[in-house]
Amino acid sequence: MDAFPIPADTYKLGFIGAGKMAESIARGVVRSGILPASRITTATHSNPLRREAFKSFGVRVLSKNDDVLRLPTAVWYRVVEESDVIVFSVKPQVVKDAVSKLKPLLSKKKLLVSVAAGIKLKDLEEWAGSSRFIRVMPNTPAAVGEAASVMSSGGTATEEDGNLIAKLFGSVGKIWRADEKFFDAVTGLSGSGPAYIYLAIEALADGGVAAGLPRELALGLASQTVLGAASMATKTGKHPGQLKDDVTSPGGTTIAGIHELEKGGFRGLLMNAVVAAAKRGRELERRIYLRARLVHEQKLLKTQPTALKALRKYHISTQIENSNLRNKQGIPGIHGIYGNPNPGVGVLGIPGNPSPGVGNPGMLGKNPDPGVGVPGNPGNGNPGIGIPGNCGKPGVGIPGNGVKSGLPLVMQIMEAKSMRNSGRKRNP
Repeated sequence: MDAFPIPADTYKLGFIGAGKMAESIARGVVRSGILPASRITTATHSNPLRREAFKSFGVRVLSKNDDVLRLPTAVWYRVVEESDVIVFSVKPQVVKDAVSKLKPLLSKKKLLVSVAAGIKLKDLEEWAGSSRFIRVMPNTPAAVGEAASVMSSGGTATEEDGNLIAKLFGSVGKIWRADEKFFDAVTGLSGSGPAYIYLAIEALADGGVAAGLPRELALGLASQTVLGAASMATKTGKHPGQLKDDVTSPGGTTIAGIHELEKGGFRGLLMNAVVAAAKRGRELERRIYLRARLVHEQKLLKTQPTALKALRKYHISTQIENSNLRNKQGIPGIHGIYGNPNPGVGVLGIPGNPSPGVGNPGMLGKNPDPGVGVPGNPGNGNPGIGIPGNCGKPGVGIPGNGVKSGLPLVMQIMEAKSMRNSGRKRNP
């Protein structure tokens, strides 16, 4: 079935997702007069701040309290039903779930747009059951109407569809059309690029402060200088190198500053930043894909346990022998339950990872370093202080019976014993 034309003068716009990017696009559309706010709808579940942000410029915001079922997905259904163009502006990890749940309503009468980074058209089309999809990669300056966006159209999106979306996103900046294969590089350049420029503005301002300028003045000059230079590059049509030469005099101040930047590898650092961000984008894209496959297998476990066992057995055999997973070869179908004589539909194998796995390092069996003893408490080197004994007092002798008086009793007893042993008598 051919795609139905979108009525350019009367179409309604819906946003699945009510974040900052959706707000920026909606504001730009209303501000430019492309659409009145009354023809724009979005939904939010529980965030009053996002609701008020959209309502502040007249956009209708649905919530689950507005629906009889009071379910988050139910309000998304209403947004889709009431819109001709639907923009999916949710986080990349949520896109599949959102598109899949709304699939029954995503007919070819609807023009679908995704601004989620890392989600390819072929996946969007598979989840939606429709190839009337357009992928757009905007950036955050859309909030002030200065976005740099790139778009790529799906299989059945018409030229009129592309023109409509180009006009829509042109309301928040400039937009280019390009093959989807360039989107990772786009992410590294224009997607992450604003952060590089903010860093440059901050560094320029810090340099002004170091040279003696007040902070407020330095930041204002740095920001306006970057804005003015960007305007010169876009409005004059001159190559940036030519513009740089125009402001550089022989032996002057500008060439002295440029010399320092070149010595520090300024160009190479910016180039490396773009390449690193693009590489990271591909890694995140791969992670999203693997996560989606994992969710698929988990659902398969609940609904088709026999098929999952066959899938696992197939994985093991192909890993040991020759991996057909890389060719996405389906596993043999199983006979249907309840006496279906027809073979079941094979489940596609998960693509194998061609790179060798990196093993985790084993734990050391013994600690090769000798143990460190705990030092003992040092002894007290001072000599001990003895406790003086009790001095004995002289005893008071008991007179009489021939016992000498004046001697302690103990000494008298000892003397008596000594005299007895020697046979002598005590003197009276």
